[in-house]
Amino acid sequence: MAVNPQDFEQFTLRQIRITGNEFGRGSHAVVVEIEYRGLKCAGKKLHRVLYETRIGHTAQRYLEECHLLSQIRHPNIIQFLGVCFEEGSQFPILVMEFLPTNLTRCLDRYGIFPDEINFSILHDVSLGLAYLHGQTPVIMHRDISANNVLLSTNMTAKICDLGVARILNLQVSRMMETPGTPSYMPPEVMIADPHYDTSVDVFSFGIMMIHTFTAEWPLPKIGPNRIDPANPDRLIPVTEAERREEFLRKIPPDHPLMDLIMRCLSNNPQQRPKTAEIVGRVVGVVLEHPPSFENRVEMLQRVSALLTEKRELEEEIVRKNSAIEKKAIENEALAEDKRRQKEESKNAVERMQLAHVVKINQLKLEYDELTSSGNTAHSNPDPKFNIVVYGIKESPNGTSRQNRMSYDSQEVFDVLETVDSAITVQSIRDCFRIGKYSNGKQRPILVKMSRSREVQSILAKHRSLPQKPSISIKPEMSFKERAVEKILLKKRWELMGEGVEKGTIKIKRKTLFVCNKRHGFVNGSVYMLCNRTNDNENDENTPLVRPI
Repeated sequence: MAVNPQDFEQFTLRQIRITGNEFGRGSHAVVVEIEYRGLKCAGKKLHRVLYETRIGHTAQRYLEECHLLSQIRHPNIIQFLGVCFEEGSQFPILVMEFLPTNLTRCLDRYGIFPDEINFSILHDVSLGLAYLHGQTPVIMHRDISANNVLLSTNMTAKICDLGVARILNLQVSRMMETPGTPSYMPPEVMIADPHYDTSVDVFSFGIMMIHTFTAEWPLPKIGPNRIDPANPDRLIPVTEAERREEFLRKIPPDHPLMDLIMRCLSNNPQQRPKTAEIVGRVVGVVLEHPPSFENRVEMLQRVSALLTEKRELEEEIVRKNSAIEKKAIENEALAEDKRRQKEESKNAVERMQLAHVVKINQLKLEYDELTSSGNTAHSNPDPKFNIVVYGIKESPNGTSRQNRMSYDSQEVFDVLETVDSAITVQSIRDCFRIGKYSNGKQRPILVKMSRSREVQSILAKHRSLPQKPSISIKPEMSFKERAVEKILLKKRWELMGEGVEKGTIKIKRKTLFVCNKRHGFVNGSVYMLCNRTNDNENDENTPLVRPI
């Protein structure tokens, strides 16, 4: 049976426009932006797969729900405005009041709110629940969670998603389906053929209090049952409070609503408080902690900043798209040239990558030959075969690791070929950057050469780089030399902290000089002071005296 739009005539809104923007998606529906006579609204459109097999029955439930929603009027429940039909679709879209954000999103972004704001939000939700449970017949929400609590710009909380789960429930006579958000579900709905009443909303409200006071999604860490220590073949139930003990420990024991939370989490639905009692308790707490003007303004500023940031991002996207389109039009004549250059660059990179692969394979073969003969020198090459090149720029940000290695290999080869024309690609065994990558910082490159005479030639000629003054080449230091240099540099830093001028401090081999006089030297891993009884003996040209 097809849907008859005439059945929804009294709820159908005119002069509406579906913008195409989506606010979010859920398991039941997608929320789209709708403009109704200039007013920004939210449209809830059921997923087609949920109604297409029984469209007539679902449409009848939908119509009944529209009658129910149209009679609900409460400041803490999202207002139902009517329905509309999308072009090409026979199923109506629920049009609801629009609010900019929900409680989950705010908790994820801002963390725990001030107590006054938390109590005010919970007060609003409890009032909305009490209104629903006080109707005749009673209305159960069945999916109370921070996801379904929307917040206005003045931090007023309103319950949403009322009716969608009921529309999809095909059991009219009694509630026997498993409803809600799994982390918020009470134990009585997690069994086969569940039966429940309004206490299911009370349990979910207790979980929402934990979520609000901890700003963490209250997913239980353990299951609903555990093995009986006295009888391993028997399972015993775990209380809901025990399942969420990790979150409850983060709430102070003397919190004014802690006892209410524990009662709401009771495994026995009959022991949970009624919504009227919850309202009374929360009202008492709100009276003791009224929302202050300062906290209210602070939260408004946070929400306003979030909306401003979103608007600025949207404007930035529009500007960037416009700039891209303008640039594409201006460079249309050069498009073919750019494609050709891109293809040539791609071929060059592939050739470099192939050469790198060949080099790696050669090194692997050499390593296998050395290790098979018992020679492990290749795994720990002599430093005299290594040099360090300083001043080569890092590859552009965003370049892949393989392309960075190819770029560094090519740059090193260009520099070394400038120093010594006899250098070939085979002269360089490997090269890699030393240290962690840091934006804006040029890391030196350790270059492993194939022959010691090539290293000696480069070090003898490396000063012949007038066209590249920023490039410098030095021999690689051994581990022991690096340790000595580190000790001397640390001592120089201490002397500068004591007021010694940096220009008067020099380091030569294992010795530190101050004003051309020996100050001390490194013996093993210890810095030792020179004997200062005869300063004439401690100049740069005099051998070291006995240290003290």
